[in-house]
Amino acid sequence: MSFRLPEEIADLLETESSTKNVNISTIMAEICGNYFGYEGNAGRAGLVAFPRPLLMRLMEGYPEEKVIAMADTMSKDVTVDIMAVLQNEFTVDSFIEFVQAWTHASRIPFRRQLKGSLNTVVIQPELGRNWSLYLGHLFKNVIEEITEKKVAINVTDKSVRFMF
Repeated sequence: MSFRLPEEIADLLETESSTKNVNISTIMAEICGNYFGYEGNAGRAGLVAFPRPLLMRLMEGYPEEKVIAMADTMSKDVTVDIMAVLQNEFTVDSFIEFVQAWTHASRIPFRRQLKGSLNTVVIQPELGRNWSLYLGHLFKNVIEEITEKKVAINVTDKSVRFMF
């Protein structure tokens, strides 16, 4: 395939290619994958972007029970609807791929480790304890529903770890 791009975009691609030490085709494949994947469909799935300080302020002052109740509600209905738009299937791997795509788009550090049958996923949203608690319980609920395995979560002000 051949494409005509504005010169300034072509220059940016060449700079990125040189910086990352990968060819332009690799970068274009990543861009297209994002466009046709999470980033291109997030709006259709009902997801919107907000500034971090606003998200942190919105969650301030809620007791843990309320935060967990919100995660319970969202994991039962909304997450299934979001997954229907963003993924072709609703499996643990497709859900983890969704989480990874969201963290990538949001510039949130993500790490997944698989040792034998133990999955460990760590994300670092740095949005405060209530957001970590919310995300931890949301992920726990979804994964337990899909796998019927117990999920252990660990939350801090900066990170969420879930293991199953």
